[in-house]
This record gives sequence, structure tokens and C-alpha cells, in this order.
Amino acid sequence: NARFWHLLSEFGKLTGLPILLNTSFNVRGQPIVCTPQEAIDTFLWAHLDALVIGNYVLVCKDQGRAGDVPDSMNVQETVKP
Repeated sequence: NARFWHLLSEFGKLTGLPILLNTSFNVRGQPIVCTPQEAIDTFLWAHLDALVIGNYVLVCKDQGRAGDVPDSMNVQETVKP
């Protein structure tokens, strides 16, 4: 998978650790995320650092408390490998 390889490579360049952990995507007491909208809602509610969906990377600018909606976020389209 070229897209995943590119993600791992770029993450490795930034952090020195070309490793990502793939787990179920949900927060305690909530069902597993199944749609892009659910992923965005969970990303905002849980104040995650970043969310990658297809060719898009969402990065939260405001890391407040879980449950608070952040004031803003950056959305960038990634370069297709």
C-alpha cells in the first residue's frame, strides 16, 4: 500500500520512529467509529493530535479538555505518493 508506506516514511522522518499503532478507534463508552463523520466527531471530542482520512490530515489547533469542541483546526490535503 503506497499511501500507508508514505505515511510511515514521513512519520519516521518527523519523529525518528517509523512506527504507527493501528487500534480500534473509539473512546470509552462509545461504539467503534465506522464513518468519516464519526471519526471527525471523535477526533474533536477526544482532542486527538491528528486525524488522517484518505488524502486529508486534520490537526487540532486548540488542545482543550476532552468533551470541549476546539476553536479551530487545520485541514491539509496530503501529497499523493
